Amino acid sequence: TALREAGIQVALTTGFARSTQDAILDALGWQRLADLTLCPSDVGRGRPYPDLILGAAQRLGVADLETVAVVGDAPADITAGLRAGAGLVAGVLTGAADRQTLAHAGADMVLGSIGELPGLLVEAA
Repeated sequence: TALREAGIQVALTTGFARSTQDAILDALGWQRLADLTLCPSDVGRGRPYPDLILGAAQRLGVADLETVAVVGDAPADITAGLRAGAGLVAGVLTGAADRQTLAHAGADMVLGSIGELPGLLVEAA
């Protein structure tokens, strides 16, 4: 909500099927929090390929991938962000991997929680 209020577009991507993605978003009440939600069937391939990120950027009208921030909890998320050329690729510790694993995958930074992201991006915007 803070990102969107600051004029920052939000895309949620997942490796799950659309039906699973929608069930999760419904359960969390997050259907309206993002400008776009994508799963691999929407773009062709999932992570570690950059297709989800590039597809989101294209659909949201992003001209410069340096303005894209990618945040994920697994090394495949970090790899996808790096392959897409995102300006910020961050790991988050509230999921599958630990700090060392995410840093070793090439994350620019590792966040303790996704809750830290809005402060970083809104401040930079």
